Amino acid sequence: MFKSATIQQLLQVFRIQESFHYEVIRFSKDKDILISCSTPNLKLLIRFYKDPFTTLDGLQTQGELCQAFIENDIPVPRRLQTNDGRYYLPAHSFEIPFPITIEEWMPGRELRDEEINKSLLHTLGLLLGKTHVISEKHHIHFEHGTYWGMFGGNTSDKPGIYDDIELEANLLKESLKTTEINQVLVDKVFTLFYKKREELRKVWNDLPKGAVQGDLSPNNILLNDNSTFESLIDFNIAGDEVFINHLVGEGIFLAYELMGDDKEDCFQEFLSAYMKIRPLSTLERKTLPLIIQIVRPFRFRRTQKIIQLINEGQFTDVEKELSIMLDLLQYKKEGDI
Repeated sequence: MFKSATIQQLLQVFRIQESFHYEVIRFSKDKDILISCSTPNLKLLIRFYKDPFTTLDGLQTQGELCQAFIENDIPVPRRLQTNDGRYYLPAHSFEIPFPITIEEWMPGRELRDEEINKSLLHTLGLLLGKTHVISEKHHIHFEHGTYWGMFGGNTSDKPGIYDDIELEANLLKESLKTTEINQVLVDKVFTLFYKKREELRKVWNDLPKGAVQGDLSPNNILLNDNSTFESLIDFNIAGDEVFINHLVGEGIFLAYELMGDDKEDCFQEFLSAYMKIRPLSTLERKTLPLIIQIVRPFRFRRTQKIIQLINEGQFTDVEKELSIMLDLLQYKKEGDI
């Protein structure tokens, strides 16, 4: 599949005529195949998409979103275009059974979890705000959602339909059906959760949304030699999302899950930096605390921790965690967010 002649044909379709050297850097059963390719003037990443949810329209929109970011000085990979303006090649081009993209290799090294700090969260908050402003300004939209989404129905794992918060809540509720656990406390948690979900559902479709990169994981954030932000990579799970839901999800992950449950100041730094670039509408400002209340208690890491405690018979610790969840469902930030 990856003979030199095949790589040469691919490069030529994407208007690269130079000599090249290539290396397969990832070849796995389940993940996208990655090839690095160097020419005298460029270093490139060739990606073969194995995800069954990848669509050609989605790849085209990814390329357009990257280009809009680049034109507004956000350092992301430039996707190469074919002679007819596409940012992709469809599956079965040159007998390769997967869709293909080629992008510029970005400088920098991957951020390590332990390097995340308040200053970096400020930078990332500004960055996220800029990306949302550009998406909104240019009216860029995908035909699918993201893995952050809610109210998609959960009838499949497809982005926009998959609802992780609902799924985790259902799994946890089922696991809590044991007489060893205070069911009054369980009922309080889930009654409040469902009440707040319904409040959010009523305004969900009125909240601003648009195309987002969708994944500020440390491995997608590159740092320079001074250990400051260099570039953002990986648009593979980009999609349409409610902007403040994306904001909350990324903030909870970066501040609380990677830094610690006590990092309220870091979470607020991320939100504040974002809002300096993209001030919230009246509805968004009103709804932001509600999304935090719903999302933070029912994120995967917390629910799976409780399920593990249940399986180990640590019921006193389970009830402590449920009490924490109840507090988080009533989260209020003193003063103005």
